[in-house]
Amino acid sequence: MKTEKLQKNGYLSDGRVTDVEIVEAKESSILTLASLSVTYSDDAPIFVPRHLFLKVYEEKVWLYGVKELAFYNEIASSKDF
Repeated sequence: MKTEKLQKNGYLSDGRVTDVEIVEAKESSILTLASLSVTYSDDAPIFVPRHLFLKVYEEKVWLYGVKELAFYNEIASSKDF
């Protein structure tokens, strides 16, 4: 599943994810934050992300995550930001 998510979103053209380690995690009443270290098979490109940041909102406040995603997709990714 980890490999497929990165492939589907265009971050992993070849190879596969062999391990994901949680380097640090913090929880609050509305979300969990985690710093991840990712290891790939030898045939993966050298430029794939080795460190990822994961943010998961609790179901009761999922709308915050939707708004944040819209911000990053529509505003922060624009050239004018």
